[in-house]
Amino acid sequence: MQFKIQFILFAIIIFIGACNEPHEKSTYPGFTKTASGLYYKRYTIGEGKKYPANGDLLILKLSFKTLQDSAINFSLFKNEDYLDTLHFNLYDKKFAFYEALSLMSQGDSCAFIMNADTAFDKEQFSSDENFFGNRSKVRMEAKLISLKTPKEEAEAHLSYQLWYKEMAADEQVNLQHYMDTTTSAISKTPDENGIYFNLIKKGNSTRTKIGDNITIRYTGKFLDGRVFDNSTITKEPLNFRLGEPGQIVKGLELALFKMHEGDVAKIVLPSSLAFGAKGSAAGIVSPFKTVTFDLEILKIN
Repeated sequence: MQFKIQFILFAIIIFIGACNEPHEKSTYPGFTKTASGLYYKRYTIGEGKKYPANGDLLILKLSFKTLQDSAINFSLFKNEDYLDTLHFNLYDKKFAFYEALSLMSQGDSCAFIMNADTAFDKEQFSSDENFFGNRSKVRMEAKLISLKTPKEEAEAHLSYQLWYKEMAADEQVNLQHYMDTTTSAISKTPDENGIYFNLIKKGNSTRTKIGDNITIRYTGKFLDGRVFDNSTITKEPLNFRLGEPGQIVKGLELALFKMHEGDVAKIVLPSSLAFGAKGSAAGIVSPFKTVTFDLEILKIN
């Protein structure tokens, strides 16, 4: 009898507890709710043991969606590699975005559902006032790629500066050696833009200008003569609008502005005018590489 009474009391407690469970929790299966009303779900646990502290540099991959899974454009913290970079502010944890970040350690991947109107400090990020439109809630997917303390960030910056100086110095040595030993007809003095330019064949009087639709043939080489790019690989010359961003490297564009239809030229581009301190996106050209181009303008429209 006593056992039966205890069982009934236990069942009543479970029933009451279930009735008192917050309604929101059942709305987002698999998510855990924090005291502030933020919902989170951890997909993967990284190897990091540290959670963000004040001043830490965070490198993340972020995306925002509606609760109906439609993408929301979010580029507030994007760097040139399209990763999200920001310094964590402990005092901003009252905003859902920073509270979400405080729950992650390096390598973690999580999803968060937060109130759109309390996600960010609107006084700090004025563009966020209508960032999520009239939506009441948004979903954030986040992966914390790396976390650096202020000391670690300073050390990494110093290390990068030393590497940068060494690589830049090596490039100058290699460029000078090329100029001293090459048998190619090439100017030994750079022009006002830093390009070593030599006109091999003169075309007609039609000179390029910004906005022209031009057709070119080119071969890109390293200083030792190895080819890294060639327009004939596609069996067709390259056609593009001169001056449009992202079409060709900066030095190649500047050289084309010096040329006429039918011109053939050989140019040498220091890395600052070619693929820079990062190298090419595909990794074929490494950082701080001076390169050459054999270049011909076939047509100007």
